[in-house]
Amino acid sequence: MSKKWSTEQEEFLKNNYQEKSLVELGRCLNKTPMAVSKKLQKLGLTKKEKWTEEELEILSTNYQTLSFEELSLLLPKKSKSAIANKASKLNQRKFTKWTDEEKELLWFLYPVKTMSELLDELPNKNEESIRSMAKHLGLSKEKQTIDNIRKNSWKKRESTWSQEDLEILQKSYSLGGAKEVSKHLKAKRTIAAIVAKANQLGLYYKNRNQKEYVLQHKEVINENGRVIRKYIFEIN
Repeated sequence: MSKKWSTEQEEFLKNNYQEKSLVELGRCLNKTPMAVSKKLQKLGLTKKEKWTEEELEILSTNYQTLSFEELSLLLPKKSKSAIANKASKLNQRKFTKWTDEEKELLWFLYPVKTMSELLDELPNKNEESIRSMAKHLGLSKEKQTIDNIRKNSWKKRESTWSQEDLEILQKSYSLGGAKEVSKHLKAKRTIAAIVAKANQLGLYYKNRNQKEYVLQHKEVINENGRVIRKYIFEIN
C-alpha cells in the first residue's frame, strides 16, 4: 500500500467519510484503517453522529416528496450529500416531483379509488410514490371498503356544506374565486373542493391575472382495453 495520498483519494475521503466506516474507506482507497484515521485528523475531518431512528424515519417518510432543501430543514445535522448517500443505502429513490395539481387530484381521488385506478389516473407515478405522497398529505381510506367509500363519499362531502358556507360560496366565488371563498368559509376546504362545488352549482369566476382550475373528466380506454375516467385540472 502506498503511503502517499493522491488528490483523488483525498477528494474521495472528503465526500465519503461521513457515510463509510474506516474499514470501508480503507478498502476503497487501498489504505489501512489507521492510515485513514490519521488522514482524517490531518484534514480536520471528524465523523458526525450516527443516524438516529427518528432521523431515519424522517428520511424514509419524506425523501420522495420533499426537495433536498426541505429535507435539510427537517434534518439540520445532515448535509445534502449525507442525505443523498443515506437514501441510496436505504434504496430510496427520487420520483418525478409532484405538481400542485397532482396533489389536489390525489387528495380528491385517494379515498374513492383503488390503487390500480390511481395508477391509471396518475400515469407519471408508481405505487410507492402514491402511497408516500398520500401518507405525507395525511390521506387514508380508514377501514371502509372501496365500494362503501364510493357509495358514501360524495354524499358525505355534500352534507358537510352548511347553508352558511353555501351562501358564502355563492356570494364570493364570482368576485374572487376559490382562494377568496376559502378565506371566509367556516369549514376548512381545499381549493379543489371549492372549485368542484362551484362547478356543481354552475358558478364561474374569471380573472386575467389569476388562474382558476376547474376539475374536468372524460372516459378513455387504457392500454388494457379498460374504460376509465380521467380527471384533469383545466385552467378556466
